[in-house]
Amino acid sequence: KTIATSKKAEELLSNYAESSNFELSRKERKFILKEKEIEISIKERETALEIKKQELLIVIEKQKLENEKVRLELFAKEIELKEKAKKLDS
Repeated sequence: KTIATSKKAEELLSNYAESSNFELSRKERKFILKEKEIEISIKERETALEIKKQELLIVIEKQKLENEKVRLELFAKEIELKEKAKKLDS
């Protein structure tokens, strides 16, 4: 993953140098490269966090649905028991 990140940063640096029509010093290139690597790393982490957030929201929704299902099943059972009680009282 680091190699891919490094290649992305090198490509960005190359594009930047070409579009600017000037030669950067080695120190400047290293600095820009490191800066781009950090930006990419931050974006990758943000993406991973967003994915995790979405996964957790899905889990929460599934749990809400499961809770609603159980609540409805209990309600149906309660009605069934009340009907049986009415028949026994009759």
